[in-house]
Amino acid sequence: MADKLQSRFTDVHRLGDGCFGEVYRGQYRSSPGKNCALKVFPRSEQMASDEIIAMCRLPDHRNIIRYYHHFVLNLDQLCLVMEYCSEGNLNDFLLEHPPIFSQELRFMKDIALAVAYLHDHGIVHRDLKPSNILLASDGTLKVGDYGLAKIAATFERHGGCLYHY
Repeated sequence: MADKLQSRFTDVHRLGDGCFGEVYRGQYRSSPGKNCALKVFPRSEQMASDEIIAMCRLPDHRNIIRYYHHFVLNLDQLCLVMEYCSEGNLNDFLLEHPPIFSQELRFMKDIALAVAYLHDHGIVHRDLKPSNILLASDGTLKVGDYGLAKIAATFERHGGCLYHY
């Protein structure tokens, strides 16, 4: 897969994979040194379309992974190009660095701000977990992986809660 990405990106390295695709780090050929995350999905996967729709709806926010663009990689695959967070995911970070109380408070605040922002823009994440929360180089937490996200138009509000029908 990395060889297919080499036509647009340099320094492509596989970071891992999830249920619905593989993730790579690369640098734009046109902007050497600018890292980005490259998430490759099967074109037939509805989750890919849902994630692209959810990310396209979101203006920039400091606690949300930034969407750059997407493109057709080949007949069978799409590539979603996003902000790269150099410090990895929160799950791995917490396993290696038990947080101190002040850091826990900041983490909770970052996550709460991200979730409130998503809900304000009509998006319900539905898969919020430490492995889907990434750390930027400055320590800011950013929510990503919108493969299971739903647009709130498919939900109904009752007393401030969202219910799916």
